Amino acid sequence: MAELKKNLGMKTGVRHALTIPQQRAFMEYIATHPIYYHWWPIFTVFLGTGCRIGEAAGIVKYRTRKEEAEKKLESTKQNLVRINDIVAEIENQLGPLEMQAEKAKIFLGLREKLKYLEIGLFINGIEKNKIKLDEIKLSLENMAEELSNEENNLSDMQSKKEKLKLLMNVLQLNNLKMK
Repeated sequence: MAELKKNLGMKTGVRHALTIPQQRAFMEYIATHPIYYHWWPIFTVFLGTGCRIGEAAGIVKYRTRKEEAEKKLESTKQNLVRINDIVAEIENQLGPLEMQAEKAKIFLGLREKLKYLEIGLFINGIEKNKIKLDEIKLSLENMAEELSNEENNLSDMQSKKEKLKLLMNVLQLNNLKMK
């Protein structure tokens, strides 16, 4: 039987055998009961060989499978508890994260507006500077024209001065000659 269990891959657990008085009482019950009396020879063999009824019927492997399934079920339940804890923690963090996301959207919108305003101010500053530059160029052209006019005037004055000097020299010479 042990070899059969080993070949079937069944695990042997702690066996609780009936004591001799319990075996006698059980066999008397089977022998006298109108429904179970025809099973008396089979139970005699089981008790004589030490074979369990479950082993003979082949239900031990199903019990073993049931125990393994129950262990897996318990492990799955523990995993579900962990998953529920994680989900609860994520749900607790979800509210603040939604608020942060909303603030981030507002911030990004305001930053975009600021960027456009800065660009507008920069362009406006360029336009104002361009206007000032045009005014300065015009003023520079006017000053250059005035300078040219003044240089012409100066040149005319110098030429008149030279003529007057010559005239003065001529007059002085004439004056000296007359004397």
